[in-house]
Amino acid sequence: MRHLVFILGFFMCFPIFVNAQENVSTDNDTTSLSLEVQEKLIEINRQQQVKSIANIEFGSSREKCEKILRKKFGTPSIYSSTDRLLFTNIKYAGLDFDSLFFLFQSDGDNTYLNSCIFIINVNDYESALNKEKDLAYMLSKKYSTVLNVVDNNGNPCHICGTSPLWDGTFNGVFTSGSAIHTNILKYDDNVANEAGVGSYAVRLIYGPFDYVKEEF
Repeated sequence: MRHLVFILGFFMCFPIFVNAQENVSTDNDTTSLSLEVQEKLIEINRQQQVKSIANIEFGSSREKCEKILRKKFGTPSIYSSTDRLLFTNIKYAGLDFDSLFFLFQSDGDNTYLNSCIFIINVNDYESALNKEKDLAYMLSKKYSTVLNVVDNNGNPCHICGTSPLWDGTFNGVFTSGSAIHTNILKYDDNVANEAGVGSYAVRLIYGPFDYVKEEF
């Protein structure tokens, strides 16, 4: 049983990332936009830039995050590790979540909070659609622009927020990407049954944000 829960938790740590850049055409010469329009776009993105979650700034070290999160959510799950902190059965912003992952990158010396995943498990697809809709509505109350798209699996996905890595420039608006997206994930039936969870997970995903630059 514990082994199956571990497999399930590990599987959760790989979000299906939808980048808002895919929905923005940069074929036209954006520099032809008036200075007033450029400044307006910059201001909109500044207002919607996501810099933190649960009062923790993205890019913070694992050590700093764990100290704060223990006070907020209690003791992390035994399935936490050097690159993730897992909390189960938590309430956040008035909503109940089955799992909450905080994920970290490392450059060998330092660690950086680069993703956060809230998970709600449900038994059927209709329930998953309703929960995803609830999350989208919650996001729309804070973010003025929420894109409604369909992911590669044909499921609804809502995208919003500006990456914390946005550099504040006009050109950066088109290259930094989004910060948040929702999605619906179907578990393998055998894993779901043995782990005692519903067939679907509805996820609210922040990131991942690339704080560690690795190139060949």
